[in-house]
Amino acid sequence: MSETKVPLVSIITVVRNNVRGINRALKSVLEQNLQDFEYFIVDGCSTDGTVESINRIQDPRLTIISEPDCGIYDAMNKGVALARGRWLFFLGSDDALADPSVLMDMLYGRDISDVDIVFGRSCFENGECYTSKLDWRINLFNTIHHQSAFYSQRLFEGFRFRKEIGVVADYELNYRAHRERRSWLFVDRKVSTCSSFGISHTSSQFAALFDLATIRRSYIGPVANTFLLTLGMINLAADKSRKAFFPAKQYP
Repeated sequence: MSETKVPLVSIITVVRNNVRGINRALKSVLEQNLQDFEYFIVDGCSTDGTVESINRIQDPRLTIISEPDCGIYDAMNKGVALARGRWLFFLGSDDALADPSVLMDMLYGRDISDVDIVFGRSCFENGECYTSKLDWRINLFNTIHHQSAFYSQRLFEGFRFRKEIGVVADYELNYRAHRERRSWLFVDRKVSTCSSFGISHTSSQFAALFDLATIRRSYIGPVANTFLLTLGMINLAADKSRKAFFPAKQYP
């Protein structure tokens, strides 16, 4: 890729000690039909052969950074700082793009110059799928799965993920986009296949609600924030109760 050419999309994967997963993610990116991308893998000093495995791949679009970091979002911020693409996409090291046409279908041939987020669906290995959305419900939950979303470079002007938030710091990016009335586009297609054992899927959802509240208090008052936290907990408890009696919906 020419040094002066701005790629259409920058893909960022953060990893530590996941040699098996990273090969799956890497393969799904390099097999894309649309070639106009750069791919950054930010490694947190893996000791299981992850870096050695990646280094076997010789591709000018691939860059690996391996150094100590302060967690997932610190590593993601490093990728953001390096990204030159018009769009940014974050792919988990346990996950993969759904098929070789993802980048083409989501970004190519569309009038999206004024759009800030393009998103679709992400599916888990157990068959469950999540359809991202950006509406009033973002006040309660993180309603955009970041492995289904392409973010405009514009959204990162003056923004970086909070390193002290362990799992849901990407919520702030989506919450800010909603509050600022940023434009978005939903594309009805599967974007990624995600591991059912990833950190965001296995972490406590109730604990995550308190992290969301920590983020929101920078934007709204304490009374409104407490109200939204309470509503979120009630909604989550009701949802867990419903799932105890009804099987999860399966999607193609």
